[in-house]
Amino acid sequence: MGLRTLCLAIRYLGNEEYADWLAEFRRAERSIVGREEAVSRTIDQIEQQLQLLGVTGIEDRLQDGVPDTIASFRAAGINVWVLTGDKQETAIQISYSARLVTEAQRLLVLNADTLAQTEDKVRRYLQEIDCTYNPEYQIRQRRERPAIRDDLALVLDGGTLRHCLEDSLKFDFLFLAEQCGSVICCRATPSQKAAIVSLVKENLQMQTLAIGDGANDVNMIQTADIGIGLSGQEGMQAVMAADFALARFRFLKKLVLVHGHWCYDRLARMSLYLFYKNCVYIMMLFWFQLFNGFSGQVHIGQLYQVCFNLTMTALAPLIMGILDRHLRADILLANPILYSDAQNCRSYLPWHFWFNILDAVWQSMVIYFVPHLVIVNSDCDIWSFGDIVVSAGVITAVAHNALELRGWTGIHWFAIIGSPIVAWFGFALVLNVICTNCMHPDNPYYVIIRGVTTSQFWLPQLLIPFLALMPRLSVRAFRNTLRPNLTAQAMRLQSLHRHRTNPHLPLQTPPKSFPGPPPSMSRVGSMRFPSAPALRRLSVAWLGSGGGGGSLSKRNSMAHPASQGGGAPDRSESASAVDIRAGSGRSRREFDSGSRHHKRSRSLGASQRIRRPSVSFVNAGGEGVTMATTVC
Repeated sequence: MGLRTLCLAIRYLGNEEYADWLAEFRRAERSIVGREEAVSRTIDQIEQQLQLLGVTGIEDRLQDGVPDTIASFRAAGINVWVLTGDKQETAIQISYSARLVTEAQRLLVLNADTLAQTEDKVRRYLQEIDCTYNPEYQIRQRRERPAIRDDLALVLDGGTLRHCLEDSLKFDFLFLAEQCGSVICCRATPSQKAAIVSLVKENLQMQTLAIGDGANDVNMIQTADIGIGLSGQEGMQAVMAADFALARFRFLKKLVLVHGHWCYDRLARMSLYLFYKNCVYIMMLFWFQLFNGFSGQVHIGQLYQVCFNLTMTALAPLIMGILDRHLRADILLANPILYSDAQNCRSYLPWHFWFNILDAVWQSMVIYFVPHLVIVNSDCDIWSFGDIVVSAGVITAVAHNALELRGWTGIHWFAIIGSPIVAWFGFALVLNVICTNCMHPDNPYYVIIRGVTTSQFWLPQLLIPFLALMPRLSVRAFRNTLRPNLTAQAMRLQSLHRHRTNPHLPLQTPPKSFPGPPPSMSRVGSMRFPSAPALRRLSVAWLGSGGGGGSLSKRNSMAHPASQGGGAPDRSESASAVDIRAGSGRSRREFDSGSRHHKRSRSLGASQRIRRPSVSFVNAGGEGVTMATTVC
């Protein structure tokens, strides 16, 4: 049942026996060398021949929604590790109740008293699951995440964890833990929680997020990149040390799967748009230099140059980055697999950036050369030509933003319509009327007012946006038709079934990336080296418990979603959790290594793009559950 148990016992001591023991205990406390061991031996001397008085068992129930939240994270590609201060039996039962571990998983128990025993067990488990013999090379050089084994769960206690964090063993332990569907660390101290977070950050290059509800989670929360505190009966220390505060653990589901997804998609598309419009603006000035001998003369007024980014095209990307919603919240909650697109950085890949720059160059060419061809051999002056170019640039940039918007509201319409009408035409008309004697030699007095009365001004405004945006529109149409990702599928189904009451969508999920059935666990002596498949996105979560514990999990984001049905009844566990989700894709690097075959080791070579995952930590103590997670 996962009860918190406590045994009560008694022993009667005589005055002389107690006085002798107390003197020895005080000498042990004053020891400089080996103080901890001396105190422990002294305590063991008196804790003998005890008479059992009774046993207590307390059921600390889980908060509502904890199993469902964990199941949704697993379906989203986020696995969970448990770092808890409870005893091993309690931690395992709580993990079953919270759906961290299933009956189908084999528990790899890693309990050892010495460093040598721990090293022997870790190496033996690595051989049993057919892993490469050189984990440090795999972690430091190849940087490829191993195939996640959902049929395995690793269990270890605090003493064994202390040995696993030694320099000689930490890479082996980390490589073994990476491949297990769940990891349960029992009797973990607050310092060990922080040490595991630091180990993941430094060696796996993860972005980490921690969540906890007690003072024993403060170190973990502060070590992580982002900290979340749960308010509860264990005090406000975790909340005060965190970046965000939540009242219930179940709120983490919406924070990660909905707001995290929205935030990443908004920022990714807004960043690309900001690069795009700045490139368009610079290239509009550059093309004119080809016709003036690179003298530095410009065809756009100084005030227009200042206001192009400051006011004329500023409102639309701001609305995109704050209010745009490509999918409804209920759809994101009902289909956690959609979060894998955010983990895999589908909205901001390297080729997106370079395609964006090339598209900006193409659009700037259309914006400049179409008016140039229209006014060639005419009496149009340089400032009238500049007004045509600026007007076409503003309209095209705003139309480009309209293509990127996913959800339309009244504010979106105002931003799209208001930018060219108010920020450009209204500003230019007022400036051309009142500026009778200013800004020499490019005085704009009545220039645009005379221009809007000619066909030379309006013909490019109708033709340029269509020609400039056609390549982008064509590429998007072909891509969404021939090879749509999960988000594109969901957006299409959302538009077709706008009034559908059931938010679950029939998405075509990618195939499972684990190649074939798992190898036999009985072939201890055989060594099989995995091939170099496409880079898998890794997600990890730590769930912890009040006694200085927590939990951690990791999962291949390309795997099939975990079943959300069924599950044990809700139970509470004071646990701290770290969720490492593959995430933001802020840094990508490529490593090339040659393939060498050896009896004991092999280096796998491939040019692979590295994405930096994100990490989240969770802790449930008392009535609250503490959890940390990284949001893209």
